[in-house]
Amino acid sequence: MTNKTKVQDAKIELEGINHFAINVKTMERAENFYTQVLGFPVIHRTETKAGLKHIEVDAGNVAIALFESPELDLEAAHKTMTDDGYLHFAFGAPYN
Repeated sequence: MTNKTKVQDAKIELEGINHFAINVKTMERAENFYTQVLGFPVIHRTETKAGLKHIEVDAGNVAIALFESPELDLEAAHKTMTDDGYLHFAFGAPYN
């Protein structure tokens, strides 16, 4: 994740998009796709006592965060993404 773009007169210099988040119905199936099919390594994994499952995979110049949502209504999710836009993205910035 090292692409750097300077924007004229920007208040902060960003290094690009750090990650984006996707809800998935089944973590095991999604993890298999991103790691075995696409070859992206897992760089972070969380599973809480409450049952939240979250992983991040390294896709080269951006991370992809996957959150398991077993009750995900795919039709409603698609409508939200197309009608309202994506729900989450994060900029990469230098650490000082």
